[in-house]
Amino acid sequence: EASADIFEISIHFALVEDKKMRLEAGVGVGTAELNLHLKGESTGRGISSEKSVPLSTFAINATVKRFLWSPLAFKLGYQYRSMSAIVVATDGFEPFIDVTLSSVHAVLIAGW
Repeated sequence: EASADIFEISIHFALVEDKKMRLEAGVGVGTAELNLHLKGESTGRGISSEKSVPLSTFAINATVKRFLWSPLAFKLGYQYRSMSAIVVATDGFEPFIDVTLSSVHAVLIAGW
């Protein structure tokens, strides 16, 4: 069982601002609280580790301000997070050597 609680703060910059569209990019820093509870398959040895590691983020978002009709907007974005490596191993398995998380999101925004 492995989990991560992510806390971050970021700054976003408008690269393009228009009546119809907005393009923005952001960078940020934070911390990831990694919780790991493993039991080795061949040795049966248990590992429990709770560590806090630094985190860096990058995001880019494009917003169409008038999507289909006036009160609707559409936002499409990508976010990438990279965490520092920590070495915790059992049976040759090292789960947190290169931890990255990326996501794509699409949001329909209704305003009035």
